Amino acid sequence: MKLLCSVFVLLLAKGAVAADFPAHELRQAGRPAEAAAASFAGKDVYPPQMLADKAFRKAYHRALGESRRERWLARLEGPGVPVRPVRIGGGEYRLVAACKAHDCYENNLVVVFAPASGRLLGKVLQSERPPYFIGDPDGAEQAELDRLWREEWRP
Repeated sequence: MKLLCSVFVLLLAKGAVAADFPAHELRQAGRPAEAAAASFAGKDVYPPQMLADKAFRKAYHRALGESRRERWLARLEGPGVPVRPVRIGGGEYRLVAACKAHDCYENNLVVVFAPASGRLLGKVLQSERPPYFIGDPDGAEQAELDRLWREEWRP
């Protein structure tokens, strides 16, 4: 993970991943809830770019609650990997994984977002508190979020 963080920071410094994703590409045919689908049209979308999607941003900030006061969480700042599709309980989701710059091991998250329904679930780890879930996942969804979190942050 340290290597991934270093590579991401290097690419970010060179502008390779920091370019803003054009809003017209995110809002294909006037459907902002499908903005995450842009990453599967030939361009990688990184966690901060997901916030350009109004449906994602609203669901994400609502799910974070008071935790959105943490800058890295609210803005999805820090190293992250391209958003990718995942299936949970038969549903199609987009996996968003990000961490706090210079403290990835102790401060990170995985979030899954269903563009079709606007449903968002996630697991957050912050160094000053126990890991917690957002978006009210049921037991099976919590188990899947745990698995996804371990794949991203504890391989």
